[in-house]
Amino acid sequence: MAPRTSRRSTRRLLAHVQLSDNTIHQRGAVYRDESSDRMAPGDGELPLREIIAALPADVPVGLEVPMRTRADAGEPTEDRARRCVQGARWLFATVGVSVD
Repeated sequence: MAPRTSRRSTRRLLAHVQLSDNTIHQRGAVYRDESSDRMAPGDGELPLREIIAALPADVPVGLEVPMRTRADAGEPTEDRARRCVQGARWLFATVGVSVD
């Protein structure tokens, strides 16, 4: 059984969190491809609600969501960024965390 940590002790371990989403199982043959082609928060299968709910309130959260396939298809950077921010805001709201 893994040791449990409190939110307070977790804060000492985490300087910041980078949020993105993906499928549970690897989609392609090469992991490197997937690391540069992630999904906006809330679009994949990762348990992001549970992860967000477990975070200490004062941990800075950033979005790091490279979307190579969408970029290669011509989707504008602003649209991709908007998709990510909206997804993250929605996830935080679903666990009752206010973001500004």
